[in-house]
Amino acid sequence: MSRAVFSLVFILCAVALGAILPAPKAQAARPEDAVRATGLRVLGATRGYATAALWLRAGDAYRRGDYFETQAMYQLIREMQPRNPAVYSYLSWNEGYNIPAQFPDRERQLPWLARGLQTIHEGQRELPQDASLRLEEWHFIFNRTRDFPLEVLRLELEAWQESEPAWAEVVKNIFALRDGLTKVRRDQLDAFPEKAVLPADLQDLLSSFDGLEAPARARLMDPAFDQLSETEQGSLGAEFDLVARQQLRAFLSLDREVQVIVALANWARLHLMCAALEPVLTMKPRSLSADAALLNSYLYAQKNLPLGMEGAFTPRYRAGVKAAFASGLALARAAYGEEGASEFRVRMRENFKSLPGWLE
Repeated sequence: MSRAVFSLVFILCAVALGAILPAPKAQAARPEDAVRATGLRVLGATRGYATAALWLRAGDAYRRGDYFETQAMYQLIREMQPRNPAVYSYLSWNEGYNIPAQFPDRERQLPWLARGLQTIHEGQRELPQDASLRLEEWHFIFNRTRDFPLEVLRLELEAWQESEPAWAEVVKNIFALRDGLTKVRRDQLDAFPEKAVLPADLQDLLSSFDGLEAPARARLMDPAFDQLSETEQGSLGAEFDLVARQQLRAFLSLDREVQVIVALANWARLHLMCAALEPVLTMKPRSLSADAALLNSYLYAQKNLPLGMEGAFTPRYRAGVKAAFASGLALARAAYGEEGASEFRVRMRENFKSLPGWLE
């Protein structure tokens, strides 16, 4: 039954009940009851006006770049609207993105990063069936691990180690490997995010690079290549854009021990993105983007899966892909008809052409 039909049925039931039930007596209510009811209505209206004013003030502060005032407004709104998922999204974004950018040093950025993630988790506990907050965590992991890969994994470890024990063991091993590095190599690891963002397609990027002839690889590794025109760069520049070249140079300049940690951290964040979104398939309403994001997370987690770990994770990824694809098709068909379902099918088949047979 559609939402509109359900609403119409609900209204008709209310009308029918009104015809059956006796009309209330005009003087049945006591004066003090009327005063109380009026007071509650006024209080409710006042609360609504106050909340609307806070949203407006938060928006104005955000436009002025005053993120600390924005923070204060969102915190007040959260107290007044604890069941509104939007306030957790806006508050976590301000804490996890806007405020950290105000500080030049990572030591001052990290506490705000932690607060942003805590706000998302708080919203999920308050609204366990809200799909948007699951997608919010997915975005947080994807975006923030590009700049703070190990820091975000450390923050998420406590929240996920019980439900994801195999993943947690890998993450703990990552930190053990880091602790065993020399100072020079630890500095390499810490400096990596400043040179390039962590690529989700790291293994594909390295495979494509390894498939080149030695002269082509040398050209890409030379920063002077970036100064050439598109014509001078030719097909090599088209295949490896500026971001890809920066990622290659940053990764390949690392010592082998550091490369291992970066590669493991890349898989760990991709797996966590899968885990964060898996519950959305049973949640309504949700956007089709959640199903697509989950599918692509499975794809990249599998492609970046370290050797020897296939038995522990590949069956889960494959079953997850099948479920998410079927769910996404149904959602696309319900929202956009057969044309939308067909477009979703075509896009996913293109994405998964490197993993034949996984979708069905």
